[in-house]
Parts: sequence; C-alpha cells; structure tokens
Amino acid sequence: MGADILIWWLIIQMLGLAGLPLSGLIFRALPDGGYPFAKALGLLLTGYLAWLLAMFGLGGFGPPLLLVCALIVAGTGLWARQALPAPRRHLLPPWPTLLGYEALFLAAMLACVWMRSHDPTPWGTERPMDFAFFNAIQRSATFPPNDPWLAGYSINYYYFGYLLMAAVAQLSKLTPSVAYNLSLALIFALTALGVAGVVVNLIRLAEGRSQDASPEPRTPNPRTRYLLPPVFALLGVILVLVVGNQSGAIQVILGSEHAVALSGGELATALGQALGGAQQITLPTPVMTSDFGELRSWPRQDMAAAGAFNWWWPSRSLWDDYTPHGQNPLTRERRYDITEFPFFSFRLGDMHPHVMSLPFTLLALALGLTTLASASVAPTRLSRWAEWLVSGLILGSLYAINSWDLPTYLLLYIGATLLRRQRAADGQPIGWLAYAREVGPAI
Repeated sequence: MGADILIWWLIIQMLGLAGLPLSGLIFRALPDGGYPFAKALGLLLTGYLAWLLAMFGLGGFGPPLLLVCALIVAGTGLWARQALPAPRRHLLPPWPTLLGYEALFLAAMLACVWMRSHDPTPWGTERPMDFAFFNAIQRSATFPPNDPWLAGYSINYYYFGYLLMAAVAQLSKLTPSVAYNLSLALIFALTALGVAGVVVNLIRLAEGRSQDASPEPRTPNPRTRYLLPPVFALLGVILVLVVGNQSGAIQVILGSEHAVALSGGELATALGQALGGAQQITLPTPVMTSDFGELRSWPRQDMAAAGAFNWWWPSRSLWDDYTPHGQNPLTRERRYDITEFPFFSFRLGDMHPHVMSLPFTLLALALGLTTLASASVAPTRLSRWAEWLVSGLILGSLYAINSWDLPTYLLLYIGATLLRRQRAADGQPIGWLAYAREVGPAI
C-alpha cells in the first residue's frame, strides 16, 4: 500500500508542476503566487485537454495522451508567463511557505488514506454508482464514456469529476478499488491545500492593506507575522473538512438519536429537561416521524456506554413537516432533508459530484480573491487571453463537475470583477462596455 500511495503522490506532484506556470499567471496578485492552487489547476487543465482531444478522436484516453496534455499545459504556461514583468515570473513562494503547504497536503492525504483503510469497500448508498462511473471512464477510449448499465449508450450524467479522478488512476495504473480510495484522499488533500491557500493569502493581503493604511511605517511582530497564517490555515482546514454540525453533540446530551427530528421549540424544551438533570425526555405534544414513528418521550442513554451513538443521523439533521401523498391534509409527518457535510462524505467514502467539486470551488474562490487583489487585467494580450481562457475553464468546470456550484461562484467572480473595475474607476463612471470587454471572454 505504501508504494501505491507514493505513486499517487508523485503523479499529483507532476500535475502540480504542469499547472504551476499558469497558476502563477492567474493568481499573480496573491502573495504566494498561487502555489497552493497549482495541483488542482494542473489536474483540471490536463484532464480537460485530454477529454477534449479524446472526444474529437485525436487520441485515446490513457497515459500517453494524458502525459502529452500535461506537457502542453506546462509549456503553454511557461510561454504565457514570459509576457509578465521579470519580477513576477518567479514560480515558487518562499521555502518555508512551500514546505508548509506540501506538509499539509501530504498529512491530509495520509490522514484520509488511514480513515478510508477502515472501510475501503465502495458498497452501499451511492458508492456503487460512483465506482461504476469511475471504472467506465477508465475503460472508455473516447467520450462521452460508455454507460456501465446500458450497453451501447453513453453516461447521461455530469461525469467530469469522475474523469479527473480517472485521469490520475490511468497514469498510476493502480487497481480500481485502490485508486478509488486514493481519489477520495486526493480530493481531501486538495481541499485542505485550497482552504489553507485562501486563508494564508487573505491574511497576507490584509497585512499589506493595514500597512498601506497606516500613517507611519510599522514593524510587524515576527511572532504574529509567522505564526498567525499557519495557525489560522489549520483552523480553516479543520472547520471545513473535520467539523460537522452539532447534531452529534445534541444526540449525546439528549441521550438519543431521535434528537435530529426535533423542531427548534421541541429541541429547546428537550435540552432544558436534559440540562436540568431529567432522565426521561418528554415532548409537549407527540410528533409523527417517517423513520422513528411517533415520538412522545424516551429515556436518556449514555450514548458511548450503550454503543448507541449513530454517526449517520447528523447528516440528516433538518426535518420538515409535510402531508404524505393521498392522505388527509390534517395528517402531518416529519421527514428528513439531507445535510451532509464534508467529513461525513469522506467517512462514508461517497465520491459523488458534490464532493469532487470541493477543490475546484476553492479554485474559483481563489480566482475571485486574486481578481479583487489585482489592480487590472493581465498586462499583455497573450497573458490576458491565457487569463480569460483559464478563468473560464475554472468556472465552466464547476458546471460539468457539480452543476449547482456554478451560479454561486460565477456570481462571486462577476462581483469581484465589478469591485475591481469600480476601484480602478476611482469615483468615475465604471464604463460598462470596457467592463464587458474585460470579463466577457472569461464568462
């Protein structure tokens, strides 16, 4: 297994190197030059180019085509960066920053591998579907890929996220079941790296703005300057990838998994009883639920001692009242809504589109951040077209990976470009035609 992890890590490092020049161009306004986003960007661009060429019959989806695409991505980035002023052509952040990012990426990947090793079988819930699509794409030389259930037809689903993971699997040639779990670890690690990158750059940009706004030059406290970014970056990773909602804590306090089905008022009543020392929780009125039947009262259990803690129900922590079809409108029943959070998905092993999109939503978030931080668009025609093309691919990929993410991040990008334009106008009219020429090609 150690050799498999090493192969996987080396492949994503290679794709990160391929994406590094373009990452430095697109995220040039960020203090670290976009280094933490290079891996996700290299994977995205290599996978997209391979998908496009295979779809038009210009190559079969496999290691040779993927390697050629990675070289094209790297070469294009190096060429486009030559248009930047010499001081902005550097590819790497300071070594302590670089090593910190790489240590976080490796630690996050190994942590997820360890977690997945306890339940690696892709079975139950949506996992058979995810595994089937993942394998079908690996076995498809051209696109759209073959449907694993209906011979002679193509997958009728947004499959681009599976394609990106299948691209790494193709380069590694690892067993599909191993590659599937390593794909989850890769998504986890790329997300951790992206969160850290956004947090660190926000802190560095805020430091720069506070220095500019200060009437007198200030010498920053070295301890604050060097400790705050990694501490808050790690906190951000924990909040995004490890912390869930509070249903688990409430389940422990109330001594029952039934806690997830309670409304706000019922929950307040139950918590008051539990914190007051009551050993029996009694609701003011009975509640009919779809999964627990009628809830009226229950004895509090020691959830750890009884082995009764339910890790599944926190992912179903919002419940709505509705009238079952065909029944009397006065008959009400409470049924759950899905409230999955990232840790639940990685614990479950659910490589579904909403999980695979996480690293690429952070790319889009970083795109908005660098747009706000930059004074203008790229300085030359070549670098400007490269910026438009890559920005459009970052945003457009969200539609192909997990369609519902696109509206949010497209609006974020448009808002960032508007704010940049307004700042550049310095109180003058924005100039909507010039603005459209500035951002229209990317959109």
